[in-house]
Amino acid sequence: MREVPVREVKVHVGLLGEFGVHNFGNEASLAAMLGVLRADDRVVPVVVADRCEAVTAEHGVAAVPLHHPGARRGGAGGLLGKLADARRAWRTVGDLDAVVVPGTGIFEGLAIAPGGIPLTLFWYALAARLRRRPFLALSVGVDAAFHPVTARLFRWTLSAATLVTVRDDGSARAARRLGVRRPLDVVPDLVLGLPAPGAPRRERPRVVVGVIDYRGLGTAEGEADRAAYVARMVRVVQRVAASGADVVVLGGALPDAPTAREVAARAASAGPGNVEAVEAGSLADVARETAGSRVVAAARYHHLVTALRLGVPAVSLGYGAKQGRLLEQFGQGDQVHTVDGFDPDEVADQVLALLREPAPDTRPVLADAARRLAAQEERLRDVLASTLPGAAAGSPHEKSGAAR
Repeated sequence: MREVPVREVKVHVGLLGEFGVHNFGNEASLAAMLGVLRADDRVVPVVVADRCEAVTAEHGVAAVPLHHPGARRGGAGGLLGKLADARRAWRTVGDLDAVVVPGTGIFEGLAIAPGGIPLTLFWYALAARLRRRPFLALSVGVDAAFHPVTARLFRWTLSAATLVTVRDDGSARAARRLGVRRPLDVVPDLVLGLPAPGAPRRERPRVVVGVIDYRGLGTAEGEADRAAYVARMVRVVQRVAASGADVVVLGGALPDAPTAREVAARAASAGPGNVEAVEAGSLADVARETAGSRVVAAARYHHLVTALRLGVPAVSLGYGAKQGRLLEQFGQGDQVHTVDGFDPDEVADQVLALLREPAPDTRPVLADAARRLAAQEERLRDVLASTLPGAAAGSPHEKSGAAR
């Protein structure tokens, strides 16, 4: 039989996550990893996510379902559905040469039931282990788990992986609290590796205010929480616009658009200044609106990532620890507030002070992030190379105990 030259062999890499669900940050993480993999023409990326048509339309990549499409959900048949998902994971991993979880906060379990994505991740990690495929979690966010079963599933998944890197020191500490004892390198968010758009020249100072479709943090008073949040955001926008800055109100995901329109309309009708709501359909749209701005005040994590990678100072109005960790990495940890309790006048004062000051120099932090991301890409290439026919014994893949 004729030997197949190595150059003709393709490495099929599954990219596993919650993609195609209108989460701009998740899609940007996927785009960043696709850019890395597409640099090697031997690699064939395959996204493993339930919204396959949406993923293919946005990224132009093949996609297969994360869960069994016909499995029952909930009720008495729910257990059978979970077992069907396990069989689906087994078959999907068998068609791949490696599985990669590309960034995102997929290991943040505060609001996640154990039978959802935590169990799904475990099925795929277990299937990869048994089938001797590499399973890599790269630049992932980790946080506390609300349910003890979620904590165990996350611990088992991260412990079984071939390689794990986390996106900040707080994620490393959270993984330790979950019981993960393996080495954990900190490699910043994958989105920091995306190319930055050019900054347009603007005649007037511009502030981007990123809002969220907020309905409380697990409370029963969702509409009351939303009303209070909108009122506080209107107050921030009014004060910043009254200073003479142009204010753009922007959502960080598709569900945020109605809130952005409401905040902008109420602020514009209540006082002087130039305020507008802008629709965004992706993180690239958020980046284009953010480029050339003087300050960003936002709730969503990847809206803040976008600002910082563009050199724009950020004020966080976030809903979790990850926003604070991110700003601390960039030396802006004093500009962190919580979405459910921020003082609008304190936030407005902070934004106005940043408008008067030179923007902080984030280039050293970004240069360090680029170095760490490049080193991670090299490790990923080594693992993928070890799956090719004729790969030398003792490759990183085999040393992990997960070789095919």
